[in-house]
Amino acid sequence: MNQKGMIGLYLMNSLLSSAVTSYYEKYQNEYLGIQMMSPKTT
Repeated sequence: MNQKGMIGLYLMNSLLSSAVTSYYEKYQNEYLGIQMMSPKTT
């Protein structure tokens, strides 16, 4: 694969992952608000 395609894939991947992450955090805050009060162990 050429370099332009790799850069395009990387940009698409980072956009998708950031969108999924923000959506997941929004879902967690709204739906799992009670569990968010307890300290996280990450």
